[in-house]
Order: sequence, then structure tokens, then C-alpha cells
Amino acid sequence: MKTINAEEFSQGLKNAVVIDVRTPEEYDKDHIENSILVPIDTFKQYIEKIVPGKSTKVYLYCLGGNRSSRAAKIMEGLGYKNVFDLQNGILSLQAKNFPVKV
Repeated sequence: MKTINAEEFSQGLKNAVVIDVRTPEEYDKDHIENSILVPIDTFKQYIEKIVPGKSTKVYLYCLGGNRSSRAAKIMEGLGYKNVFDLQNGILSLQAKNFPVKV
């Protein structure tokens, strides 16, 4: 797992599976375009079905960084090798005016 900043995250979006680990209500308010919603409370149950390849590049985010960090550790424990966690979550993207779908 690697923690990356908003700039690194936004530059790599097109080459990764992007997963939002927030609640459905949070996702409905705003999210990154083409991201997949996998709430943290069901994350371990579904992640291997959603991302079957252990070498797939995966970008994780939440609101402030705590839930995505937990999700990254889960993925690491399952043997995933290319997991990237957005430092300070979607709030860091919004602070830098990166596009977030509403």
C-alpha cells in the first residue's frame, strides 16, 4: 500500500480501478467519476469479486482518509500488490479543485 496526495491520485485515475469506500449517501452527494462504491462495512466481503487480479492498480478514497486506509490494509492482507490510498480523502481533491462529480 502506498499513500498518495491529490495530485498523484488525479494523475493516475485513468489507469486504475477507483474505489470509494464511503456510504451510499456520501457517494450520492459527490464522488469521483467512474468510481465504484464498495462501502467499508462490506469491503472485505466483496473486494475480491470486484477486483479479481492481485496485481491490478487500485486507487482507494473516502472522505478524509481513515476508511480508505483501512480498506488498503485489508487489500494488502489479501495479497494485492498495487494499492494506493488517497491521503486526506476526497476533501483533499476538493481543496485543490480537482473534478468531483456531484
